[in-house]
Amino acid sequence: MLDSDIEVKNDTVLQLIKYMKDNPAVARMTGKSIFNLGTNKGKVDRPTPQDRTFKKDNTTFIEGIYGRYECYYKTPFLEVGGYDNLFEYCGEGTDISVKFWRAGYPLGYDENILAYHNTEAPNSLRRSNPDKMANMYLSLFLVAYKYDVFDINNSPNFIKSSQERKNAYGDTLEFHAIVSAAKSFNWIAKNISKIKKSKEKIPNNYNFKPFDIFTDKEEIDKCLNAAKEKIKPFYKKVFN
Repeated sequence: MLDSDIEVKNDTVLQLIKYMKDNPAVARMTGKSIFNLGTNKGKVDRPTPQDRTFKKDNTTFIEGIYGRYECYYKTPFLEVGGYDNLFEYCGEGTDISVKFWRAGYPLGYDENILAYHNTEAPNSLRRSNPDKMANMYLSLFLVAYKYDVFDINNSPNFIKSSQERKNAYGDTLEFHAIVSAAKSFNWIAKNISKIKKSKEKIPNNYNFKPFDIFTDKEEIDKCLNAAKEKIKPFYKKVFN
């Protein structure tokens, strides 16, 4: 799967498939994306400095995959409910990444696989959104609610992730957050039953929190130690 503004190299798809074959404890994965136009041309798009990775048994795992391009097994994707349509062009990557991890299906990353992000491509739903800030905050409200992000001690990396927004908006950040919350009231009231149903359906094999998958060392070890056996039926169907 790849976004409409992602351009891949000739061998990118084959590299993704080879990665899945060589890493049987991974259920979903991505590579590095590079900006190929604009002022950021040549710079890394994803992962950002806030996207944490964790290496175990020669496999690099990543906390979240946020669109761009990816490869995954169909059965785990359907099992976790796929993409949640409550997230309107923002936040769906965060949500499905947490669902994969909570179901015991790790996400992998290979820095040697490359694709290019064309930020000037036409028909981008995210870029055409006139109120991206409110939409972004709404997605954070939704994941915080769905995954019970209430204890500050369990979300140290969630807190750090706000630094990117602070760098961009400085002293106006709190104002944007408050206004975004106010703009979300009507939408939340209209969709509250869907939001509650969405929360009821999330996997609970592991109690991972958004942006803090690697924070609980005991939980991540349990998940990774069991992953290969859990993924084995899908792996065998594809590669054997």
